Amino acid sequence: MSGWIARLESHAMVAAAASLTLKIAGSVLALVLFVLAARALDVADYGRLVMLFNAASLVAVVAMAGQDTLILRSWGEYAERDPAAARAVLRFGAVVVGSGATIAALGTAAVLAMVDGGLDAATIAAVAAFAATQTVVGYAGNTARAIGGAVRSETVRELVWRLPLFAFVAAGLVGAVPFGVLGFFVVAVVGQVVAIAAFAVVVVRGLPATVRAARPGPMQREWIGRSVALTAAVASEAAHQYADVLMVGFVLGPEAAAGYFVIARIAGVFPMLTSGLHNYTSAKAAMLHYAGETEALRRLLAQVTGLAFVFVAGLLTAIVLAQGPLLGLFGEAYVGYGGPLVALSAITAFATLTGPGSTLLMTMGLDVVYLKLVVTSLAVRISCLLVMAPAWGVWGAVLAVGAAVVPLSTAAAATCARRFGVDPSIVGVGRRLVARVRR
Repeated sequence: MSGWIARLESHAMVAAAASLTLKIAGSVLALVLFVLAARALDVADYGRLVMLFNAASLVAVVAMAGQDTLILRSWGEYAERDPAAARAVLRFGAVVVGSGATIAALGTAAVLAMVDGGLDAATIAAVAAFAATQTVVGYAGNTARAIGGAVRSETVRELVWRLPLFAFVAAGLVGAVPFGVLGFFVVAVVGQVVAIAAFAVVVVRGLPATVRAARPGPMQREWIGRSVALTAAVASEAAHQYADVLMVGFVLGPEAAAGYFVIARIAGVFPMLTSGLHNYTSAKAAMLHYAGETEALRRLLAQVTGLAFVFVAGLLTAIVLAQGPLLGLFGEAYVGYGGPLVALSAITAFATLTGPGSTLLMTMGLDVVYLKLVVTSLAVRISCLLVMAPAWGVWGAVLAVGAAVVPLSTAAAATCARRFGVDPSIVGVGRRLVARVRR
């Protein structure tokens, strides 16, 4: 099995297709999971569930303190030329993430106890535990990707922890087991613990002999500086993904949060695709960049972004044509959100086709530049949402997303083209094809 995956990883297009397929499969599984949860709960309770899920997920990203991105950058930088430093950065990340997960759990429990008097102690503990395990999963997944390859890591990340949760929610829908917020998070935590164990196996088996034999070098002060910048950048990026549901809930109520979450979850197939694109290219791109192989990096990005275009075209067409049935899966209460769904899908599809610019900036040394871009974009998003959502409801939230995401993704791709000489967007792919035809 391991040899078969290794052969698959050695073919760029096949491995990229496998990684993207796993990401889409995970996205579909998550979509079905939340469809079943929506049918098992009334709109208000579903709104509370998704607000807690998004809050815990946001906390987990911040608690990782940028180590999920730092390991991708550092592994590409050290694995071959400095095994002792590679071993040291693994230890550094484990210490930081372990501390972050503990703080995430304690902080989540304290905040929930203060702001939501309707939650019992068991539910608060389950949500806090989910924030902690999600923190470790994020770091362990990227470590496994850097060391063991995208196919192995994405199989665990996208399928392993979700499958038990899917089975539990399905059983709850048919009345086989009692279903509620507490059970959802308890089963999710159990699934993530299993995923963490699987990631550990991938990492241990994939460690190069030179790194395995090396004595860890000293931790470098520059890693702390990088971590601070990456934490701010990744936290701001995560706020783009998770904060909308929370803000819509606080501004318009749990029912509106449920409706916005539904369209965001369907349109989220494109960010999932983007993530799959980033997951495959991130570690390889960093290695090619630090090795000075710019032309090989251009070929890699052109292949993967071209492949993403095929996926995006098919998925966007499907959403436009089947918007009613897709929304109806969640229940009749959500069918009226067709217009916002198509608009949000178009925005997220555009961002996908600009390529993995954000990941390239963070893993190839321009994390401070990306931090400035993403913080500015987040400020625009929050400001627009606070103004537009009260005025236009869910439509206002969608417009706020567009006002922030389109300029950010465009600027990230343009910066890569200017600073690295590689354009990761579909425009760069088109230019490359035109140049080849003219030859």
